[in-house]
Amino acid sequence: MASGGAHAVRDRLALKAKNPELKKVVHRHEVTAMNRTTGGIGGVLDTLTQRMTTLDSDIKADEAGKKEYDDQLDHLRRRKDELKARVAANEEWAKAFDTNLGPFQKKYEAMTHDMSHLYDDAKKKHQAGLNVLIKEFRYHPAYKRPGDGFSATPFRPM
Repeated sequence: MASGGAHAVRDRLALKAKNPELKKVVHRHEVTAMNRTTGGIGGVLDTLTQRMTTLDSDIKADEAGKKEYDDQLDHLRRRKDELKARVAANEEWAKAFDTNLGPFQKKYEAMTHDMSHLYDDAKKKHQAGLNVLIKEFRYHPAYKRPGDGFSATPFRPM
């Protein structure tokens, strides 16, 4: 570097010798101020470059997040459409059930109601039959006595 600096001094002296009317345009204190200013500008540019890099990575992350959000939203929309189709199919099935099977269900309910009345009547007749056995054959439903002329297993319908 010393040879490069000596070379620059030699060039300046040679230039001054050729053109003695040349004057210094920039003084040493102005050069120092310019160097400080350019150093500050360089620092600002480095800071801005770092911020731009950070912003670029943030933008890429935001774009990836937006894509993930859009994918999830698309999935949910498709799921919503599927569920709407299932609800429509189930409503159609329920309507067909009410139309086609509803009358059978009502007939079944009427028949079970009738059976209940028939069974209640059968229980009454069964009790009447037990009363005849008790009265005529001295039958005791809870236990069998020695010498009983009639034996049976006790049963009482619910």
